[in-house]
Amino acid sequence: MRRHEDLLGAEHVEWVGELGGTAKTAAIAEASVFVYTYARAYVEAGAAVFGESLRSGTPIAALTWREGTCAQAALCNETGGVAVVDPLEDDETAAQKLADAIQQAEDLDHRRVQAIGMQRFDPERHFQTMATRPC
Repeated sequence: MRRHEDLLGAEHVEWVGELGGTAKTAAIAEASVFVYTYARAYVEAGAAVFGESLRSGTPIAALTWREGTCAQAALCNETGGVAVVDPLEDDETAAQKLADAIQQAEDLDHRRVQAIGMQRFDPERHFQTMATRPC
């Protein structure tokens, strides 16, 4: 990711690197938008970060390279924006579509995002569901 740091060097962007624990929770909760992306060739396996972000009231802008992703399953018009870009598109097109998704997410009501996140991604209910399913 460091090789792309100059692309994310706008004055309003803060580069924080990898975070965990309470630092991660605080960064997500203080953000105006959580930006979710992954590499074109990566097969998305699932992302718990959607629930974390939405439960904290932070809307998400996601860039995906195909239909039927976790981002599309997790987000709605009240919780974020998803840019679905053909992997054959150039970086400029992908960046513009992601910028549009960021703008859409920035305009959302954080209290509403949190209410939806708490309802849809309740951690206790999720744990109970997983714990009671047979392997």
